[in-house]
Amino acid sequence: MRRVARIEQRVQEASKLGFKRIILPRKNLGSFTPPDGVELVGVDSVQEALKEGLGE
Repeated sequence: MRRVARIEQRVQEASKLGFKRIILPRKNLGSFTPPDGVELVGVDSVQEALKEGLGE
């Protein structure tokens, strides 16, 4: 899965909207510090993202 542009801004906005768990490409992990109370979950594929999102 490719990197996402402006990921820090996207995570900040999601946090403002009340999201506490954010699924993003693993390649974007470690490039910034997430806001307090936000868990970042890195995935390598869309299938893995769906499993994480649906709790399977």
